[in-house]
Amino acid sequence: MVGRKERRRVPNLHGPAVSRGGARCPQAPRRGDEAGTGKRKRPQEHGGGSDISLLGCTAARRRDFGQDVDDGQGGMAAWMEQSDVRARKCRITTTARGRSAVATQDIRKGEVVVDTPDDMVLMPHSSRIAKHLVQHGLCHPSEGGAGFDAEVAGLTLALMAERSAVLSGGGSRWSGYVRYLPESVPDCPLLWSERELGGLAGTALLERLEGRARPELIPPPEADAGPSLCVAPPSGAARMYDELVRPFLDAVGDRCGLPRSPDSRDAFFKALSIVSGYGFVLGADRFQALVPYWDALNHVTGRVNVRLHHSASKGRLRMIAKRDIAKGEEVINSYGDLPNSELLRCYGFAEPRANPHDAAELHIANLFAASEPTAGKGADEARSRCSHGGGECAGRRGAGARPQWDLIEFLINQGIIFRSGWLWVRPRGDTASVAAALEAARLVQSEPRALRKFMIAVQTWRAPLVRPQPPGGRGAVLGAAAALERACVRRLEQLEGVRGAAGDGGWDGVRAQVAGKLRAAERAHLLRAAKVFSEISTEGGLGSALETELANFWQHPRAELDNQHD
Repeated sequence: MVGRKERRRVPNLHGPAVSRGGARCPQAPRRGDEAGTGKRKRPQEHGGGSDISLLGCTAARRRDFGQDVDDGQGGMAAWMEQSDVRARKCRITTTARGRSAVATQDIRKGEVVVDTPDDMVLMPHSSRIAKHLVQHGLCHPSEGGAGFDAEVAGLTLALMAERSAVLSGGGSRWSGYVRYLPESVPDCPLLWSERELGGLAGTALLERLEGRARPELIPPPEADAGPSLCVAPPSGAARMYDELVRPFLDAVGDRCGLPRSPDSRDAFFKALSIVSGYGFVLGADRFQALVPYWDALNHVTGRVNVRLHHSASKGRLRMIAKRDIAKGEEVINSYGDLPNSELLRCYGFAEPRANPHDAAELHIANLFAASEPTAGKGADEARSRCSHGGGECAGRRGAGARPQWDLIEFLINQGIIFRSGWLWVRPRGDTASVAAALEAARLVQSEPRALRKFMIAVQTWRAPLVRPQPPGGRGAVLGAAAALERACVRRLEQLEGVRGAAGDGGWDGVRAQVAGKLRAAERAHLLRAAKVFSEISTEGGLGSALETELANFWQHPRAELDNQHD
């Protein structure tokens, strides 16, 4: 039994973000990185039943690694009781569709459904190898970039160490929970073969999965100058292993029960798929965590009936009913308002029916490539080379050089694009995402001096009633729409061109079906977005809803705080 005195303190988890979606799918490999209305709410980057097994939700999958929930032999149920993890009025059941959490009694709105103590949350800081992770910089992340990847790697190594201790008979504070987790999430694209990934060639999903910059998107000043822009430090799973995990294993792997071997890379990828598929992000969107029992709840778009909450005063993470839940009804969480591409990338499943959150996906580099700067004299220098090393942008401070990196950081900090550089546009019914894309493209095309003046005005905004005006006026909005149309068309050409070159790959099966579905959805949404932006640029038809959205887009931080507390 786990004694209270043995428990370790964990960081303060209190903060605005308690979201399903741990690892944020480190670009190859979140639960939750891309939410994307583009408004002040910082973007979050990220399934029900079907006759196609791949489309089933991650939580529903059979836990084939160890013991069952109610095996009566020290498994998950016994471990929960010992560890003060409380599941009120619900239990995990297994049917032909897989696992699900079902209400055993009527649950009223506002009742606590699941209650987990802070110190039973598995985090890098609370694991058996916390000291070594801290020494190697794999704890306490910064707000994104390499710090976030380090925290993801830290949690993955922590899970591997706890699992190794369980298998070796050494025991773990999370023994019942670790045995309950599967060995991997096999349908996570992180574990797909090269041939299977070929079915995603040309898609935004594969670009995010690989965590790579596309050198051709922002041409360098000279033809042979090399790659030009990478929005964040490399965060692909392979790079994560090579740059963060392998040095750790070489240095202290033996002391952590993780000696490096030829199988270490595959073992890391499997554990990473668990962190990606079952994890959460806690504490102002900074801490990677595995939360016992919380990860047992499925995601079905439009059917969520619980919300996540952290009680700082009681030191407990709680799942609270958003509405009345009838006895026998499934308890359903939300992993975020995510398109199928992000659900597949992070969790290894896609919605079996049309997903209302599917979107046209554009990268900030697409906007730079499609822009027609109004800078005049300084336009040629506008495409200065950037490199990602240490977050530096080579030449960006030179005279006349366009401050590309400063603009990217500004757009990320304002919640207009995701940390990965992507933005989602849902032209049907989501004017906020259209407005966000227009504002991003408007700023990309702005004259450097006017752009810097506007960014400084926003960052030093003191008087709520004095609204900074973005450069260019209405004409700039129409120009931005034209650039966005070009960006959509070029992504369509890329999607179709790669498809034509690769053919159908000569393979089929569930993953091929899902890849085909995602490719068709991406094409449809890009076509729709291109049409909307074309209509705006040629006819000036913003519409009253979009006019209002653009007029109110730049809000004072005080107004945002007021809205959060409504």
